[in-house]
Amino acid sequence: MNSTHNALEGIFTGSILHYGMLTSSRFNLVAWIGSVSGCLFCLWWMKMLRLRYTSLLTIGFALMLAYQVLMYFYISPEVNIERLYLPTFLRTFGYAIFFCTLTVYLEELMSFQHFFMGLTIAGFIRNGVVDSISGGVYSYLFRYHVADNLARALQPIDLTQSIMMSVKYLYGVACLAGCFFLLLLMLWHVQARALHPEAHTLLEQDWA
Repeated sequence: MNSTHNALEGIFTGSILHYGMLTSSRFNLVAWIGSVSGCLFCLWWMKMLRLRYTSLLTIGFALMLAYQVLMYFYISPEVNIERLYLPTFLRTFGYAIFFCTLTVYLEELMSFQHFFMGLTIAGFIRNGVVDSISGGVYSYLFRYHVADNLARALQPIDLTQSIMMSVKYLYGVACLAGCFFLLLLMLWHVQARALHPEAHTLLEQDWA
């Protein structure tokens, strides 16, 4: 879900909107504000409210999904740069929530002696393996759909139109996959409560 930012949004802002480095650097400030806000939200949720981690993970993933949905509807050559600030904020806010929660949960699962080893392995898997695979898949699908749009168009279209159509299609696929995974997160505790009430109580105590 987070790889769409590097694989698709960069293509959209560079090839369709023709943003340069100075223009794109505005998003870094918005991303920094979103990351800090997400970390503070995690602190408030865990230390003040002391609620379940699974609910916090659901909120974080829902915000990452909101970024995909907004970008799907904003794919247009006439979009203003100000309209892209909100998706950037939501993406980094949800990203911070998601991985702060996973890090804290990892700290509670492992002893201090092995925590940093587990955190390093998780970082290697996320940054080295998952990002490379997801980025490669997006790049391959993007090239395929650009060529397919040019070949199957009922009326002649230029390369810019084909690129925009391909980016929007891939954002739509990410939205559908994200909606399915979010539904699983939302139904996780509903299913546990319906089938095993006592087990659900133990799960709530464990997550708390």
